[in-house]
Amino acid sequence: MPLGGNIEYSVNTRVICATNKNLKKMVEKGLFREDLFYRINTITIEVPPLRDRKDDILSLAEYFLTNFSNELGEQKKHLPASIINSFMDYKWPGNVRELRNIIERAVLLSGSENITINDIPVELRYHNSFTEYPQNNQIESSERKMLLSTLISSEWNITAAAKKLGLTRSAMRYKIAKYQLEKNTI
Repeated sequence: MPLGGNIEYSVNTRVICATNKNLKKMVEKGLFREDLFYRINTITIEVPPLRDRKDDILSLAEYFLTNFSNELGEQKKHLPASIINSFMDYKWPGNVRELRNIIERAVLLSGSENITINDIPVELRYHNSFTEYPQNNQIESSERKMLLSTLISSEWNITAAAKKLGLTRSAMRYKIAKYQLEKNTI
């Protein structure tokens, strides 16, 4: 019966609740109402975090790519193998929402039909903080070349180069010092 009304209407509804908390333990600790728990606890479906469902990552990424490309009225973007590998190695602390946001960002930033490494956040590229890069010489050599190339194409404008690489200005300065890059570096 609507508030203030005097006629009852039949409705057929289902309530779906989602949480990352253990409600049963919260009831035991007195942090969640027991009566509410038993009203909503008809069927429980446990969905493991994305990091434990590696097989779903590519399907979800493709789904989000299609949706965001369509939403923007663009041709569907493509993910290269290098980015897919990064996705598979990443721990996804933000779960599916984080993947969705990263794909949306990549589609928005990408200037071509292919997503590039520069279109994804730096934390996903390296899976560590700026000071904990992989100690692989080949990766560092590639990163150094990429930094130098970007600095040269930006005429050594650190802010512009940092923006092209998706880095902060301070992160860019850190990398310039780390690799001892100078204008006369060839």
